Formats: sequence, structure tokens, C-alpha cells
Amino acid sequence: MPKSFVEVHARVRPLGPDTTSYGLKEQGSSLQVPSRAANGGGNVKFEFKNVLGREATQQQCFTTTTLPLVESLLDGFNGTVLAYGQTGAGKSHTMFGPNEAATTYGAADRGLCARAIGAVFQLISRRGLRDRATV
Repeated sequence: MPKSFVEVHARVRPLGPDTTSYGLKEQGSSLQVPSRAANGGGNVKFEFKNVLGREATQQQCFTTTTLPLVESLLDGFNGTVLAYGQTGAGKSHTMFGPNEAATTYGAADRGLCARAIGAVFQLISRRGLRDRATV
């Protein structure tokens, strides 16, 4: 049974050679973001279930955010994984992986969608549900 109805996780995009962190700081399950408010700025702290830092792999992201949802799916609960963020933040990379991962079977960078589909079949096989599937 799921622990809660909604869990919000944050994944921080790795910095490329032409990017800057803009003062973003990862601290456990929170992010501190510099404020550009008219009152002088400061930092704004956002709390999440989990913050996956710049070094997080696709597998770590899947295990933390999506695998528990897939497991509860087979227990009869509905679930949704939603990637939300600014253009260029890495939503497509997280969900689908890089373009070349789609053509490489077993690629380490494949996204959450491919991993979730694979996990459904693995869990069905492990739980012995193969012959009980109904449509």
C-alpha cells in the first residue's frame, strides 16, 4: 500500500560546461534557491520528499521515485509519474534517457519509462502473477 497519495521529489540537473548553478544548494531533502525579490533577496528553501543531486544516476532516480509506484501498481493502486520544470531542465532525459539509449538494449542511461515497463514484467514474473493477468 502506498505511503502517501502525493510525493514530490526534486532532481537537480547536472551542470554542463556552459552552465552555472545560480547559487542553488542541495541540502538533504531541501533546495535553497537565491531569491531575486525586491526586498533584498536572500534564500528561499523548498522541501521535498527527496532531492536527487547532480550526481544521481538514472537508476538511483528510478529506484527512489518510480519503483515503489510500480510495486503498488501490481497491488491494485493507480499511480502517475509527472516530470515538471523549465525548458532544458532535463525532464525528457529523466523520463526517456538520451536518444541513443532507446536503441541500445540495457543502456545504463535509459529513462524512467523504459525502466518502469521492465520492472512491471520482472515483478509479474517474481510474484507468479503471469497466469492471473486479466484485461
